[in-house]
Amino acid sequence: MCGLTGFYTKKNNFDADDILERMLQEIQHRGMDHRGKKIIPLDTYPGLVALGHNRLSVIDLSENGNQPFSYKNYSLIYNGEIYNYKDLKKELILNGYSFDSDSDTEVIIKLFDCFGFNAFSKLNGMFAIAIFDNLKHKIFLVRDRMGVKPISYYIEDGAFLFSSEIKSFFSFPNFQQNAPIDRTILANYFKFGYVNSFKSIYENVNKVENGTVLTFDIISQQITTTKYWVLKKNQASYFNNMKDASNSIHRILKSSISLRHVSDIPVGLFLSSGLDSNLVLAYSLKNGLKNIDTYTLKSVDFEENNLKYDKKVNRTFIETDLDSIWKDFKFLCSKFDEPFSDPATIGLYQLSKHASSYNKVILVGDGGDELLAGYSPYKLFSRIETDFKIKTLRFIYKLFKPFVELFFNFFLESKTAIRLLYYHSVLSSSRLSEVDSVRSKYFDRFTKKLTKNCFEESTDFDESNPLLSYLNMKTSGELIHQLNYKTDVAGMLNTVEIREPLLDYRLFEAQQKFSKSLLTENVNKKESKFIFRKIMKEKLRFDITNIQKKGFHISLESAFVKNIVELDELILYHKSDLIDMNYVRKIWKKWKKGNANFLLITRIVSFIYWERKYNKLSVV
Repeated sequence: MCGLTGFYTKKNNFDADDILERMLQEIQHRGMDHRGKKIIPLDTYPGLVALGHNRLSVIDLSENGNQPFSYKNYSLIYNGEIYNYKDLKKELILNGYSFDSDSDTEVIIKLFDCFGFNAFSKLNGMFAIAIFDNLKHKIFLVRDRMGVKPISYYIEDGAFLFSSEIKSFFSFPNFQQNAPIDRTILANYFKFGYVNSFKSIYENVNKVENGTVLTFDIISQQITTTKYWVLKKNQASYFNNMKDASNSIHRILKSSISLRHVSDIPVGLFLSSGLDSNLVLAYSLKNGLKNIDTYTLKSVDFEENNLKYDKKVNRTFIETDLDSIWKDFKFLCSKFDEPFSDPATIGLYQLSKHASSYNKVILVGDGGDELLAGYSPYKLFSRIETDFKIKTLRFIYKLFKPFVELFFNFFLESKTAIRLLYYHSVLSSSRLSEVDSVRSKYFDRFTKKLTKNCFEESTDFDESNPLLSYLNMKTSGELIHQLNYKTDVAGMLNTVEIREPLLDYRLFEAQQKFSKSLLTENVNKKESKFIFRKIMKEKLRFDITNIQKKGFHISLESAFVKNIVELDELILYHKSDLIDMNYVRKIWKKWKKGNANFLLITRIVSFIYWERKYNKLSVV
């Protein structure tokens, strides 16, 4: 895992090497094994291209794997891992290519030389790639199918910048003046608690979409995009029974987890005591991985499952307390590229920090809930259109709906409002496609009062298989912009590569074959993610009878209470041109009396700490 950054500029009135060095310093935490730079003056057109790379050595630890990597007229920098690179290397050798290293980097650049854009559909991995073609004067930015690895870009005033993290752009001349805060995207943040968009909170800065090749033509100064992969419902064939579905998922999981063991350094595992990470562990043991180091966060309300673990598993429990939670919360707020308020990031960061001394490559169980509708609301959502009790309650609820809407208007910030919103969204909707739009109206009220702006969104919903369509909506938004971003930040700040085998794109292609009845059956079983449980019991002989969903829970609200004096001062004296601080102080007073929802408080306080960092950058 690594960090990449670079730029094209038409202007030559500054030291490009110095600018590139400062950009790399901003993301040096992503890889400290080697720093590579390449400045390429253009022969037939004004300007230059600069490529920079911070390396975390995982495959081919020798200097042969260092980047930028050049071949013919191509220069490449990339962040990620290609798990099937050995098979692709064999294919290239059959096509007449020879190799000077054992790195996946050399495979990518020669695969691109051989197959062009078709090369990227051959890759199984997580990756963000930048390739400069010095003959065609084009820069290509490529992102993996599931959007695991980030890459952002900026275009304005004769410059094109790209990087693993937006923060490196601040080292480029005049970036700050040309990229003010986008207030519409600010409203997006407060609506979701993260920026749920391929636009960024800065104007003129965007994120490359997953499964996409973005081309910047230096001559025309134009950007074009090409999709090499799209998540869509399979129209040709369906899994109609649990046996066929579980057999297919089992075959892919076996391959996916085995591929993610590919490493020239030891591989560890974050074990949350829940189903998904234990599934990854079970396959890892089945695939022959020995002496696995696992890390589990032991918080205040930690409750261990009753599984008996193999002697090949080395278990480490990491204790956390309110002081470390508070310290890490503030630190993370200052490190996010955009405001971000998921408290689970703290636990993942603490695990990564501890594991970094022993394992630089870590497996996690992220993605299982998005694949098999594991979150508890999905059980209710699956019955929203057919359940007689819900239909009856919905009919009765019509009498109360106007009063609930009135309650939201007057008691928007209350704890009761959020709890009521869940039931209100279900009972106000006759279709699953309507649930999120009902919830959106509530958060639109909040963002409008706080920022004077709203974020409007539209979704393409397939009514023939509504639950699958709903999952696809969450995968293309929440998974990429929240879950994947959280994982990348928590790992990379500690120079740890986190691998997510349950996000193998083949699993999600198989998911698209689930018939409506099969997906509903999987969700409506007593235990969540029934297909995973069936595989654990029948294929892996792993007893998971009483295992329950257990994430890395963090008691952030308790940490806020303990540090109430510091927060009082923060909210009293903070000045902002972006949010209404009078409204913030009103909510804050309500929360201290126990009358305001902590979800809204978290979003506000996370933003304020982030804004303080942003304002410091503004005056540099």
